[in-house]
Amino acid sequence: METPIHDFLLENARRNAIRAYMPGHNGTGDIPLSHDITEIKGAGVLWCGHDDYDDTDVIAVSERNAARLFGSRGTLYFTGGCTQAVQTGIYALKSIGVRTLFVNEYAHRSVCGTARLIGLDIRVLNAPSFLSVGFDFENTIRELAETPNAALAITSMNYYGEELDFAELNRYVLKHAITAPIFIDDAHGAYRGFDPDIKNTPLFSIGFNGVSSVLVAESAHKTLPALTGAAYLHTLSDNFSKPFLKHCAQVFVSTSPSYLALESLDLCNQIIYENRYGDGTTATDNFADIARLKTALSDLGYTLANSDKVRVTIFTNDYGYRGVDVADIIRVGNGGNSIEPEYADERAVVLLFSPIKNIPVQIITDIFAAIPRRAPIQTNTSHTPFNAFGN
Repeated sequence: METPIHDFLLENARRNAIRAYMPGHNGTGDIPLSHDITEIKGAGVLWCGHDDYDDTDVIAVSERNAARLFGSRGTLYFTGGCTQAVQTGIYALKSIGVRTLFVNEYAHRSVCGTARLIGLDIRVLNAPSFLSVGFDFENTIRELAETPNAALAITSMNYYGEELDFAELNRYVLKHAITAPIFIDDAHGAYRGFDPDIKNTPLFSIGFNGVSSVLVAESAHKTLPALTGAAYLHTLSDNFSKPFLKHCAQVFVSTSPSYLALESLDLCNQIIYENRYGDGTTATDNFADIARLKTALSDLGYTLANSDKVRVTIFTNDYGYRGVDVADIIRVGNGGNSIEPEYADERAVVLLFSPIKNIPVQIITDIFAAIPRRAPIQTNTSHTPFNAFGN
């Protein structure tokens, strides 16, 4: 697959022209500094208005490559994290007339913060359990259908790796013939571009039902080989055109996007393409290794969540520890090996792995096996309704 941004940056560095433009380090030295540029001639323009959008520049071509890989009608790149993609999506909802936003209780703060900033009425959907992404599909979709100028904003998955059943949600959307827009904050799910079992993702199960207008925000840097800040916003409806969304994005984004992050998104396309249409062994093998690690930890007596394919969530209270305590133990490790976890709290520690980097299953298993089991403990995990705005 072509990599137009990467190719442009290579050629620009090879030219060795006098750099009379920012940034101030002037590209001195090798990659990455020589590839860190501003929007010079030929480099494309990430953010523009309706009249200025050029679908032939190197950024637009790369974004089209990503759209084909992810199955969207159009994909936008972001370099300020998934938060910028979320902000753009929520603002786009208001721009087409949305006034009330239904959000699940686990909604990311960027969803609620943006909604509050731009004056949307927020209705929080109660979760069935602590930190769950779930909500009552039947009643929510019915209420959504009865509320004028409303949209649904969903954050899924959570830090534990719990996901909504999007195929089941889609059945209710179809049942009630929903025409309200749906926004999905799928920040942790971009790795599924590697996954052959992709049919339960937001893009596939909701995006083409012909009923709802759908936007999906995903963070590339969380689970893909992309630099921090790299993210996507996928549009699954002609109601949300790329020029319109780029216009909405200008309220929140920097006018100096990181070309290093853009290059990493460009190269991600090639990596996903080669893994999917080449021998396809790397990600498939790593998914299997992560599943094998889950089995090994379960055999040691740890309680594991039913998490997604790149995440291992260990509920540690049954083993006699708080999650934060286990995190400190594995940071020290044993035998010269240690682990820095993705996340830890009072009841769990979470390990997050790359779909393209080999997983040292035995080393990780040995570190957890060295932790002595203690009597189970209880921590405060009572279900407290989420309050994004204080009292």
